Amino acid sequence: MDKLGGRSRDFAARVQPVRLLARSDMPPSPTTRKPWGLSPSPSAPVRNSAHLFSTATLVTAVMVVANIVATVGLVLMNKRLFVVHNFQFPSFVILCHQITAVLFTRTLVATGLMDPKHDLPWMTKMQIAVSDVATLVFINRSLLFNTVGTYQVLKFLNIPCMCVIESMMGTSYATALLASLGVLIAGVGMATVTEVQFSVEGCICGCCAALFTAFHQILIKRAKDKHELGPLQIMHRQAPPTALLLVFTSLSTDNVPMLLTYTPTFWAMTTLILTCLLAVLVIWTVVTLVTRTSPVTFQVIGLMKTCLTFVLGFLMFRNPVTRLNILGILIATVGFAMYTYLKLPSGHPPSIPETVNTPSESGVSEVVSEESKDDE
Repeated sequence: MDKLGGRSRDFAARVQPVRLLARSDMPPSPTTRKPWGLSPSPSAPVRNSAHLFSTATLVTAVMVVANIVATVGLVLMNKRLFVVHNFQFPSFVILCHQITAVLFTRTLVATGLMDPKHDLPWMTKMQIAVSDVATLVFINRSLLFNTVGTYQVLKFLNIPCMCVIESMMGTSYATALLASLGVLIAGVGMATVTEVQFSVEGCICGCCAALFTAFHQILIKRAKDKHELGPLQIMHRQAPPTALLLVFTSLSTDNVPMLLTYTPTFWAMTTLILTCLLAVLVIWTVVTLVTRTSPVTFQVIGLMKTCLTFVLGFLMFRNPVTRLNILGILIATVGFAMYTYLKLPSGHPPSIPETVNTPSESGVSEVVSEESKDDE
């Protein structure tokens, strides 16, 4: 009896605790079959729908809304500044925007609210600044030489330019993703473009604007990935050289004698200050969205913003709309849904091996075999 009790105690000492698997953790049985004769495929990707409600997604959604509000407000305030207050110096206004961005980021650093981290390489900062200024110049020129419809059509070149440039840099795009972008662009074009009149100067300016826009946003994204800087830190490093270049741009494109003799009023200066504050919010949200998503995704958001503006104009102001416009909005919505679905992260379900190789299992098998031998 003592011998049997000793063997039992020895058996209990050698057996390690065995991890119990819940039913949800158990691997599927090889004989299990899904309805309609479909066999389980553990290697098939599963769309992570929970990602839609993650904190990162909510932050991105807030930034999208802030970008829409700030962009619309900036356009309205700029128009009021140019038309109502006759302050027709666009390059100088953009210079004021960049100077405000410099003061904003410097204040954050001085108060300890932001860590500037390390500086960007000089060449990277100049590339971002030059592409930013060139984008602004060619966009304004495109508006000058083109009709609104032609300007909108040429803006559609932003996404193809980005895809081509990123493909040359080693980024590959799936055929389904490119198809969804094509559907989206076609739908937005049908919904928003009215009259189109091409000219040589207008086409050149529009193509250059699309090219430099693509370069600028790709450079921002790569600067964030390579140097591990946040959106505000990129603003902190980018704004000073951009403002410096805009000084020369303003001197060469604005009417400097008229600017020096302009008599400012209280409401004109108030409107200018509002444009500066809104511009900082626009720059921050643009950099944030480009770095958190991708340059192409940011352009997709911009296209849907155009559709949303068109729909709100019809609902609030009863702007005229045609069947072609409605069809275009529906097609654009389908393209946006396709793109969103394809961009959702996909992964593989956690696979559990058929046999869990733990010390406890091997120990149990050894003890059981020894005890069975002794019983024999």
